[in-house]
Formats: sequence, structure tokens, C-alpha cells
Amino acid sequence: MQNCQITYCQQAKGKSQKRRNQDALFNGKEVLQCHRKIATTFIPDYSHFILGVADGVYSSGNSSKASQFWCEQLAECQQNKGSLTYQWLCETQEAFNTKLAKHYFGATTTLAAVEIDLKVQQVKLLNVGDSRIYLVNSQGEWRQLSYDHTLLSELTNDPTANKNDYASIYSGLASYLVADFQPFQTAYFCDRITVQKGETLLLCTDGLTDTLSVKQCSEIWQKYATNQQRLNAFHKILLNQKYYDDFSIICCEFL
Repeated sequence: MQNCQITYCQQAKGKSQKRRNQDALFNGKEVLQCHRKIATTFIPDYSHFILGVADGVYSSGNSSKASQFWCEQLAECQQNKGSLTYQWLCETQEAFNTKLAKHYFGATTTLAAVEIDLKVQQVKLLNVGDSRIYLVNSQGEWRQLSYDHTLLSELTNDPTANKNDYASIYSGLASYLVADFQPFQTAYFCDRITVQKGETLLLCTDGLTDTLSVKQCSEIWQKYATNQQRLNAFHKILLNQKYYDDFSIICCEFL
């Protein structure tokens, strides 16, 4: 398998174009923090690359700087032909502290990232917090691959438990990336999978999954023929909610 196509979209809450998106997204080419970005598709001209989303935790202050930093580090890792490893996490946390902790102490973000090697059909998965990674099969069925590092997951021992079924206090993060002068010591999830032609990897911040269940996402997915149409449908539905959070979605379809 040598080919894939990448599709992504992004939206900040509110109508002000000046408001900075608390999310950041790395699509293998550039880091984005758009107020509004409709679904866009491209075919990459490389076989080994990284994709990622980061959700700055609003209550931490300066959260957009935290999410931006980690996505920029994903871009740098790709450029330097690095890999998403525990050592990378430790080194990046150290750089995070050096750059942000003095002036933006406590800036916090989640992270979900994948490192894709088309030549061997292998994908490394990495996440901290509740930004998610899904595998969508050729029938449009969604399966969560990432682990939600939330109080709810710890209490129920279920990393995919629906936070909407429980009191809001349990939706808080149990693990996250924070600029605080401390070495990397938070919980993280990593795995490796093999992907097949016709499958799609999808990464998203909780602006999508707090509003739509996996069942709803699957049903919407199956109504449309292309990933661009599907992401545009998600975008429209989320914008029509009375309240919505910043959201970032990126997917890689294996051709």
C-alpha cells in the first residue's frame, strides 16, 4: 500500500474571527489553529509521516500556546525523521517547560498523534488526555484505539466510557501535558497497529465526541461517499448546536 489521502477541518467556538482556536492540528504539512477551516483533502507525496491534534485546556490559561507547541513538535519530529517514542515525550516535555513554563506556567493540553509508515502498513499510536484516535473500517464502523485519560476512565476501568452518562465532575482529565518545570511523568497510551486498504484513521479533539456518540458518528459516516463530505457533515452538525467547543478533525484514508 503506497497511497492515502488526508482530510481535515477545524473550528473555534464563537463568531469572533480574532478568537484563537484552543486546538491545534498537524496535517503532515503544517500546523493549524484556524477559526474556521472547511474540510480539505490532499494526497501526500511521502510514505512516512505524522498526524496529530492537541486540545488546549481552556481553564489552564494560555492553552492555545500549549497545543500549538506540541503540534509544532510533531512537525519537527517528522522533519527530523524522528519517531513517537517515550524518549521523544520526555525530551519534548523538557523543551515545553523551557519555552513556556516561565511565562505561561500551567499551560495545559491533550495530545493524540499517529506515525504512519505506508510501506509496511504500520501505524504508531500515542495519546495523552482525552483527544481520540479511531479506526473506521470499510463499512463505516468506528472503533476507538486511544485511551481516555479521565477520572471517569479511572473510576470505571473503561477507557471508552461515555462521559455524558455520568456526572460532569467525572469528565475531568486525569492525565495531560502541562508546562510546570517537572519532567515527563504523566500517564500516556501507545500502541502499534497494522492498517488495511479501505480503512481510515481519524483523530479528533473532544469538540466532536462530546456532542456526537460513536454510534451517531458511524451513522453519519455511512451516509456519505467521501471523507470530505463526511467531515463537512460533522462540521455543519456541530455548528448547529446551541453550544459547541473548539474542534479539530483529521483523517487518513488508506487507498
